[in-house]
Amino acid sequence: ESAPVSFEESLLGKELGGLIYELSLAQALEMGIIPPYTIKHYGLDLIPSERAEYERLSRVISEARQDLENRAPAKVTRGSGFFAWIQRTSQKPGSELSALAARFLSATAERKELLYKAEARFKAVARLLRDEFAANPEAMAILFHESIEAVNALLVHLLAQRLPVVLEHSKLPRELRETSLDLFRRGIARVIVSARSLIEGFDVPAVDVGIIVASSTSVRQRIQSMGRALRKH
Repeated sequence: ESAPVSFEESLLGKELGGLIYELSLAQALEMGIIPPYTIKHYGLDLIPSERAEYERLSRVISEARQDLENRAPAKVTRGSGFFAWIQRTSQKPGSELSALAARFLSATAERKELLYKAEARFKAVARLLRDEFAANPEAMAILFHESIEAVNALLVHLLAQRLPVVLEHSKLPRELRETSLDLFRRGIARVIVSARSLIEGFDVPAVDVGIIVASSTSVRQRIQSMGRALRKH
């Protein structure tokens, strides 16, 4: 994989100039700017039907990738350059190589979607919330997910569990989004489910727990999500 681009080398860094001052998370914690926190990771099992489909897609991806690596230009057989080449190749229909690239991308997207919608995710979220409310009935929680479709399904699942939850994502009418946030700010709803947009969008009150139900591999997005839960209160 290619090395991450430093801030100074990024487009934003070149336009704004170098860093003037930097404060680490550890320093902010020591200074009392952010509250003490714990990060927990949970491994979840796929149900048999999900596992079978996951393994099928993984075989398709592995075989297609090996074939693509054998046929890719020498300078782009690894890292981000390789995947950029696959994207470009898939957009030039009419050849066997293009079909192979499209198959690789399609199977990769399908496998990601399968993991996003894994049945165990919703059950785990409901259990974590029930445990939190048992320990702290006044707790406030934010749930982050990558998929709007999955967020809608998660809302239905949590409402069926009689949890005080509202929904927020970019495809909702603005009035409904603002109503959801107002209910959350006032503590009428104690859980808000968001599809990424809440990470950089509306202002929200301090919370006790944040659950990343599903996320991308973006470091920046993970930091943004953590920041939502690390407001001192």
